[in-house]
Amino acid sequence: MGLIERSETARALNVTSRRARMEEWRALPPVYDLGDGGLDSVAWLRRQSPAEWHELDKGYTWESDDLSLMMCVADQPNADRATILAMLLDLDVTYYEGRKSLGGDPRSIFPDMTELLDRIEAGFAKGYYQTAAFGLVRDRSQLERTTAYLARLGRAPIWALPARTWDALQGRGHKPRYVYDARDEAFRLPFEQWARHRVAPN
Repeated sequence: MGLIERSETARALNVTSRRARMEEWRALPPVYDLGDGGLDSVAWLRRQSPAEWHELDKGYTWESDDLSLMMCVADQPNADRATILAMLLDLDVTYYEGRKSLGGDPRSIFPDMTELLDRIEAGFAKGYYQTAAFGLVRDRSQLERTTAYLARLGRAPIWALPARTWDALQGRGHKPRYVYDARDEAFRLPFEQWARHRVAPN
């Protein structure tokens, strides 16, 4: 067997081995299962760090009927501004502002989504979200379009968000203790950490 063939064989074995380890990792009980929701999940999330909150937002399924977890994050004074900005982009605040221009009342049509926007506005008004350390992994053009749209709202937008909401972020990667698995709605030990030590969570 030549060098190229040996290299390809080794790579295939590595891929197979990694897949097997991934399956083993996913079969472990999670650190915490958010799937059941409720007050226990909110209480657990509140005790985590801004990195875990940012991790949740990255993988959150916005089709959920229960936004209590995201409201919990929005209520945290030390949530990173990148996390909050990501929420605004995921929610598409411009859509709800646009409903007003069409003569609709977004608060009566979308009570849960608009309550989250209300909480974010209140957070900024209280001086929350001062830290802006994390990066924002989003389509940059979406951010620019949103910024331009909000600038054009001018007179009296529903949600008065401060200009610094849209300032450039530092872009440092967040380093959560746990990663969010959207398929299972659960937090797990990072795969690489588990693979190094091959341990189950406590």
